[in-house]
Amino acid sequence: MTPAGPTVAGLLGALEDFAGREAALLRSGNYAGFAAVRRREAPLIARLCELAPAFNSNELAGRLAALLLLRRQNLSMLQERTAALRAERQRLAERQERLRLVSPYGQAASEGQAARLNAAV
Repeated sequence: MTPAGPTVAGLLGALEDFAGREAALLRSGNYAGFAAVRRREAPLIARLCELAPAFNSNELAGRLAALLLLRRQNLSMLQERTAALRAERQRLAERQERLRLVSPYGQAASEGQAARLNAAV
């Protein structure tokens, strides 16, 4: 292993840990925590990119490929959740609009009903 090998292995280990945390945070819906982990990963990724030309190890390359796959899965999970939340927001906006259109009629009916009840007393 080249002199950069142990450093690269350590960086990969930390990034693997972070990727696992990302997945757990996404599953629990903690998107702020997910973003915080992503920010913490950035300097490690930058350092790994600096060291990449200095090492050539099949073992580390395999770990890097697995890490990239996990990060892609996390990103896909985030994109799916974002799409679902957008659809839910759209559905709620449509319901709100329908309610806005119907609510004047509902108020008139309830006011008339109250007047009838007062007259009966």
